[in-house]
Parts: sequence; structure tokens; C-alpha cells
Amino acid sequence: MKRDAQGSQQKIALLGRAALFSQLTQQELSTIGRYSGYRSFAPGETVFSAGSHRAELYLIKDGSVAIRRAVEGDGEQDIARFVDGEVFGEMDLLDTTPRNAMAAAEGPATLLVFPDGVEFSVLLEKHPVVFARVLRKLLGEIARRIRAID
Repeated sequence: MKRDAQGSQQKIALLGRAALFSQLTQQELSTIGRYSGYRSFAPGETVFSAGSHRAELYLIKDGSVAIRRAVEGDGEQDIARFVDGEVFGEMDLLDTTPRNAMAAAEGPATLLVFPDGVEFSVLLEKHPVVFARVLRKLLGEIARRIRAID
């Protein structure tokens, strides 16, 4: 039991350092942590493939992940890189279309995956206030990234 409490506190601390979740309460972070799980990846291992879809986002505990898109005639091109404490895959919570890029660990990496083992739509119904706050912050983050591209 002590180990579970320690693991839960580590998730809450990690979530609280991520910009997407930084303004949530401890209770809200605990709710998100309850529905999150760690996954480890070897160097070069695929986190997700182009054409796939899962409604999950990823928070990097340690390591780095490259997002790559196929380039006609040239193989693949890196389009983004995420490191410790950063979140990626947010759009997949809102969009049901297949991904147009892939993600791969650049070295050993541990990611906190949310949601883990439950559909996001179920969580929206079960905890509407918490996830409405997450969605609001998520939309702000997506808008910020779009503005940064211009």
C-alpha cells in the first residue's frame, strides 16, 4: 500500500510540473493520476504510428520523443521534439481522425499516459468539472502552438 501511495504522489508531482496541468488542484491532479499509467520505451521504439489513433496524451517523465512525418521520396522528417516534463498528443483527445505522424523514443524514455485503460469520454461523464478544466487549458495550449507557427 505504501508503494501505491508513493507512486500516486510521484504522478501528482509530475503532472503538476507540466504546463497543461500546472493550475489544477491537488485533488484534480490526483484524479488525473488515477487514470494514468507509466509506459517505458527503448531507444527508437515507436510510441505511436502514423495512421493509428488512440485518445491519449503523453507526459514525458524522462527521455525525449521525436515526432516524425513521412516526406515524399525522402523518408521521414522530424517535425517536433519533446523532452522531460512536456506533453504531446493532446489533439488525440479531441480528434478521432488517424494520426498523420509517428512518435518514437530518441533514447530510453518513460512516459505517463493519460487516460490509461479507460475511454476519455467516460472520464468526461464521470468527472465533468475536472476534465472541463483540463479541456479549457488544452484548448489554450493548442491555440498557443498554432500562434507560434505563424
